[in-house]
Amino acid sequence: MLLRVNDFLSIVLLMAVFFQIFALFALMAVGYTLARFGVVEQGAVKGMSALIVKATLPALIVMSMQKPFSGELFGEAMVTLAVATLFYAGIIGLSLAAAALLRVDRQRAGAFAFALSFSNCAFVGFPVVESILGADALFLTSIHNILFNVLAFSAGILIMSGGSRTGGDSAGGGGGVSLAKLFNINVIAAIAGFVLFLFSVKIPEILAIPMRMIGGLTTPLAMVVTGAMLARTPIRSVVGDWRMYAVSALRL
Repeated sequence: MLLRVNDFLSIVLLMAVFFQIFALFALMAVGYTLARFGVVEQGAVKGMSALIVKATLPALIVMSMQKPFSGELFGEAMVTLAVATLFYAGIIGLSLAAAALLRVDRQRAGAFAFALSFSNCAFVGFPVVESILGADALFLTSIHNILFNVLAFSAGILIMSGGSRTGGDSAGGGGGVSLAKLFNINVIAAIAGFVLFLFSVKIPEILAIPMRMIGGLTTPLAMVVTGAMLARTPIRSVVGDWRMYAVSALRL
């Protein structure tokens, strides 16, 4: 009898996850349709992407970390950071080896290795986690993404360039590693939110209300933008390359 109850609860949970994922894909379909019919132009997509990265996502990150300090939550944050460190150390090494086996030129090998090493967790990850696990899970998501952002804009740049730093320098522009890229606004938001958590500092409600409203735009807007981006992707060039399937299978 107990087994049947557990099975029923598992089915209910799976259905709940399915509906959440379906809702996200529906939003992506809206963005795809709007872009295909020219309702949303390329400039608008670029502007919405900037809005998400520079405004709605930082607000969501900060507000997700508005929790009173507790030793248990702090411990979970440290475990998350440690596990993320081990994960990226392993996956980057495996990705470089896998990309080398595909036997393509250095530029494409770098792109494949980057795709295998880094998911789209900084842009789409927050909406997916929030939809499936709820807003409380965003605290640890933010902790994980601190490491993601730092590595994606340091090791990731070196991977994409085949280990070369040509095209930029450590001080700033181009394709090189820069402090501005390492400590982008989302990393700063996560660090600021974590400091507020450590000292149990609560943002005044007069500021918290608009920040929650802005942060709440992240999920629907990110999915619509993702769909609009897919509408401009040359599908034929992607589906015709067997290496794309190999990379996708390894990534999953």
